[in-house]
Amino acid sequence: MLRSLSSQLSSAHETTLPPWLVQSYGVLLLFYVAGSLGFTTDFAHIGIELGRLPLYIGEVCLAALAALTLIAFWQRRRLPFRWDPVTASLALLLVMGGVFLVAGWLNGYTVSALRDAALVYYILFFFFTLFWIEMVSLERALRLFWTVGLVAIVLGSGINVLEYLVQYAQNELVLRFGHFGHASLALSSWIAMLLLALRAIWKPNRQNWLLFAAFLPVFLVNEVIIAYRSILLSIAAAVILTVIMFVGRREHWQFGLKIAAVLTALGVLLVALSVGWGRLDIKNHIAPAEEVTNTEATTEATTESALEEQASRWERGLSDPTGQGGFSFRLEAWSEAWKIILDHPVTGLGYGPSILLHSEGACVEQAGETSNCGNPHNTFLTLVLRMGVPTSLLYFGALVVAILTGLRHAWSVRLDNASGLYLVLLLLSLVSMLAYAFMSLFFESPFLSAPYWTVFGFLYACTFPQAHAVTEQPQPQLAGLPEKQPTS
Repeated sequence: MLRSLSSQLSSAHETTLPPWLVQSYGVLLLFYVAGSLGFTTDFAHIGIELGRLPLYIGEVCLAALAALTLIAFWQRRRLPFRWDPVTASLALLLVMGGVFLVAGWLNGYTVSALRDAALVYYILFFFFTLFWIEMVSLERALRLFWTVGLVAIVLGSGINVLEYLVQYAQNELVLRFGHFGHASLALSSWIAMLLLALRAIWKPNRQNWLLFAAFLPVFLVNEVIIAYRSILLSIAAAVILTVIMFVGRREHWQFGLKIAAVLTALGVLLVALSVGWGRLDIKNHIAPAEEVTNTEATTEATTESALEEQASRWERGLSDPTGQGGFSFRLEAWSEAWKIILDHPVTGLGYGPSILLHSEGACVEQAGETSNCGNPHNTFLTLVLRMGVPTSLLYFGALVVAILTGLRHAWSVRLDNASGLYLVLLLLSLVSMLAYAFMSLFFESPFLSAPYWTVFGFLYACTFPQAHAVTEQPQPQLAGLPEKQPTS
């Protein structure tokens, strides 16, 4: 398997680049993006600080990929894309991020300005993805990305569930804000579930349905114990987009109906299991009070079962979303963020100045130069708050163009073949990520931004084939993805 992977990574697609460069590029890109999807903070943090700023593997991989990109560009003397509204807007947004970073340094902010620069510098993964696609072909890059990413997510989700069961069996279960595991793993698990569900519906053979059925309990348990209730918004967004993609498609309405039905059923199963989670316990399995770091848990809660505590968290969020224990602190933070935006609509607050828009009780780390505590818990508001409305429109404009172009392709391309499957998967993954970002830190996260911009890059390459024409051969449907009919 490793030899096969190595062979695929080094198989250049009509390129004069040396094999070591192509292989190193693919390994670095897949290593970080797939690792981020499956292992989040434990994977990403390397325990080294620059000044007082903790460094992550993301920064190391980003610097290495940037160096390899410069080498590839020097040898080819051309870009693997054309300048259009999407690429130009994202490149300009990167430049503006550099301007804001320098301005922050000149205003006396060093570590905190670099912290806020993470909002935009992971956009580089969008361009890295396009360079890699040119090296190995879009079909091979997509196949490798989803295969390696799926394996990483399955491993990460399985390990998280296993750790929970071990601690539960030893009566030493420790919850953090009611969560067990990082919230971003809830998003990763959902994306893996999307991939397996779409694959099983597209090609409904025994192997695909067995893979779907095998991961289903891991997915459900993982989502319940992480207890990140906002993942339901990602599920709802995926269902809504599925309906939009297939409305009026007479030749594919059954295909779309199956997807919407399966995704809806997954959401219903998750809600049912979450609310009923406390009924599964038969004895107390929560750690002593001094070991519990859950600020929502009271002294009385430590005498309850861990499962009941997490079920209660889901019930509170579902029955009273805006109340205590729901996302009331987010509403407070969003309101405060709007006030700052209205005070600085053009230039934004800039990189560096500290903000505390909600109680520190909702933060994993206390407010400080290296902490994002106090941010709006809405990455889009954070972007506008820091960089102002005009600069932020560069991102929103590129996003709208990319999604509308993707939908236009979805309404016209055949969706019962391999190219259609990739397009649906990319769109559903992207909108799931956007729904998650609406309720949380995202662009500023070292283990969420890279996968997002990589998916964005693949969607761009699929839906802008004329901008990705890197060879003189005519580009087939969806930038060269083969047409493959499903088998029943």
